[in-house]
Amino acid sequence: MATQQNLMGSGLPAVTAASVVGQFTGALTATGTTLATALALPSDVAVFTTTASSTGARLPATGVNLGDRWTVVNYGAQALSVFPATATGKIQNGSAGAAFSVATVKVAEFIYLGSDNWGAVLSA
Repeated sequence: MATQQNLMGSGLPAVTAASVVGQFTGALTATGTTLATALALPSDVAVFTTTASSTGARLPATGVNLGDRWTVVNYGAQALSVFPATATGKIQNGSAGAAFSVATVKVAEFIYLGSDNWGAVLSA
């Protein structure tokens, strides 16, 4: 996988290199316990360091294309609930609007499959 430094070294501008590698946001706090109140993910790589019981994050509703990937890291003390963008969306073909649980010290990658449906890969 390309790193931002390697891409810039090959002549790409820093902004373009960052777009290729992904935007990173760290030290996030999970909020809300429902799809409507969960924190909207601010970037395609999001690291949570504070997760109270049942709090969560929400995958994006706009600006997402087939195959786009979002990575969520949970370094919080509790499991992190990750919701699809809408009440009709599904993660791993689960129930519509239902959260996908990311245990503490785990990483999940979400892959957009279209129509607010997402695949998920969870670290061991």
